Amino acid sequence: MGVNNILFHSDTFTIDRGIVIDLCKKIVEAKLPLRWTCNGRVETVDAEMLNWMKRAGCFMIAYGLESGSQKVLDAVQKGFTIAQSEAAVRLTKASGIKVWGYFVVGLPGENASTVKETIDFAKRLPIDYVNFSVGAPYPGTTFHKQAKENNWLTSENWEEFDQNYSAIVDYPDFSHTDIEQAVANCYRQWYLRPRVIARLIFDKNNWSNLWTLVRVGWLHLFWQPK
Repeated sequence: MGVNNILFHSDTFTIDRGIVIDLCKKIVEAKLPLRWTCNGRVETVDAEMLNWMKRAGCFMIAYGLESGSQKVLDAVQKGFTIAQSEAAVRLTKASGIKVWGYFVVGLPGENASTVKETIDFAKRLPIDYVNFSVGAPYPGTTFHKQAKENNWLTSENWEEFDQNYSAIVDYPDFSHTDIEQAVANCYRQWYLRPRVIARLIFDKNNWSNLWTLVRVGWLHLFWQPK
């Protein structure tokens, strides 16, 4: 059908090791000219699986790293450690696969100190792209229940429960304005580094999409909440 670029949009494509390796083997055996990406969890990958994914055409994995603070990860029961995150990122890169790191600013336990841990962690890792989102206490989640019980919510308008635009929780030592400003600062600190700018510009794989990269980069670097 002429399709050779695929995004497996499952939240955790790597959750079942056996299925992933079996799929990759079938792609390799069929000699399908595929180039694909997926989402993964850091504690679900290993060298053998990553090598099969690379052979089958996987060029990038997006991991929900969430935070560089173990305190924050534990507070939201992520179920993995900072050490596991770093190991998975470095193992993925060693396999020849790029890494997109997803981080969330404003989860329970967040403050200026934990945000600094997150940006320092993100800058230390060999990540190719990052995304910093606003912690959103979506209705029905444990986060929302906590926010209601502790009077953290600044709005009951569900249209404002958006991780891309506005923070709606106030912590005793970290306000919704602090969260929004922290997200903007994280983007600037991570992307406005000479080696990152040079890599994005001189990576020949980006040349065909250079204008898109510039436009998206501009939007992120000068992101402001609604």
